[in-house]
Amino acid sequence: MLQHLIQAAAPGGALTRKSFLLGLAAVLVAAMVVLLVVVQLRAHGRDPASMRLADPDLARLPTRSFIADGQATGPSEVRQYGLFDDANKDATLIMVTPPPGQSVARNFVDEVRALDPIDQATRAVMARSYELQTRFGLYQAAEIQIDMVGRWKDCVAFLSRFETAAIYVKGWYCEAVGTKPNAERLACVLDSLVLDRPLASANANSFMRERMARPSFCAASERDDIRDLRAHSGSSTRPN
Repeated sequence: MLQHLIQAAAPGGALTRKSFLLGLAAVLVAAMVVLLVVVQLRAHGRDPASMRLADPDLARLPTRSFIADGQATGPSEVRQYGLFDDANKDATLIMVTPPPGQSVARNFVDEVRALDPIDQATRAVMARSYELQTRFGLYQAAEIQIDMVGRWKDCVAFLSRFETAAIYVKGWYCEAVGTKPNAERLACVLDSLVLDRPLASANANSFMRERMARPSFCAASERDDIRDLRAHSGSSTRPN
């Protein structure tokens, strides 16, 4: 018995070979973990936003994200789906976490005017206003007809009215040129919002995750509010 143990423990013996294989396996597992972490860090660097819309139609569009650091408004996570300048569907979601202690009433029209497609448009007209209901809370929204130099694109701009000052969400959702967007459809798109990573603000993260755990719910009701969002020169009118 002793002789067998000595032979197994000797260089080239069964115990030595087994220890070598176990050590090699441990090294391979560690290397795979490091590689996975590196891949995740690189992916996070290319796509830093923590939120996305879990909507099948939008998921088919190319997406990109970035972080904008606003001095007055606080950091914003921006996720884009598709391209606004393209004739096809597109959407942009902007999630803002104001500085701690800031509680400012936000004017819907001012927020909409500041959105890039409207701020840069020759003319934009608000056609209908809506109140959207989601599991996260209410959104104010409006159909916006945007002049894209000779053609009009129909979009819906939105601004959240959540029951918290820790976070708000705004952006736009556009159907393909020639197709009118549906407010209830947008409500369901916004209800599909998910967080893949914790938010930097503990209060914002707590609010969003508590609402994410609720059952999905989406609805829309129309309001009366029509106004011109940008002055324009010339006689640009929307074709029937």
